[in-house]
Parts: sequence; C-alpha cells; structure tokens
Amino acid sequence: MTNRLDTVRMLGDRCDICGIEEIRVLHMVKRDGTPQPRGKFRVPYTDWLLLIRDNLDDFRLVCSNCHWLETQNKKQPRSTLAAGVRAVR
Repeated sequence: MTNRLDTVRMLGDRCDICGIEEIRVLHMVKRDGTPQPRGKFRVPYTDWLLLIRDNLDDFRLVCSNCHWLETQNKKQPRSTLAAGVRAVR
C-alpha cells in the first residue's frame, strides 16, 4: 500500500528550502517546477504517490510557505513583492 508518510520519508522528511520537518505542511513538488496534473488529466492520489516513488530524483519536499513564496517569485520579481509589502504597512 502506498501512503503519503512513506513517500515523504523517501524524499527526506524536511523542506528543501527552510528545513522544517512538520509533515502536515510539506508539499511534494517536481524539481523542474511543472505543476501536478489537474482537471480531466488528474491522476488518482495513490497513482501520484507511485509516480513520485518511481522518480524520486524528479521530486522534492517544500513547505507550504516556501512553496507559496517560490510560486509568487516566479510570477513577480522579489523586489516588486517587497515594494508592495512596504506600501501596505
């Protein structure tokens, strides 16, 4: 049986960016940044875990905060984000 906990352990049990070890906030993402299939192309979760296990070198663990920041930095340069945050304060 494939389960998330075993797959997370195989990927190293911690965020690749900040090192947090709280399993509840860890996301399994592709190293190349391509998104997980969605909509009609979405695969069942157990099949997704098997895909990760068969291709461990293509995936990594990232916590929800680091994942969000990475996604935002791809959409908008960091300096622009920082300027927007300062303007709100």
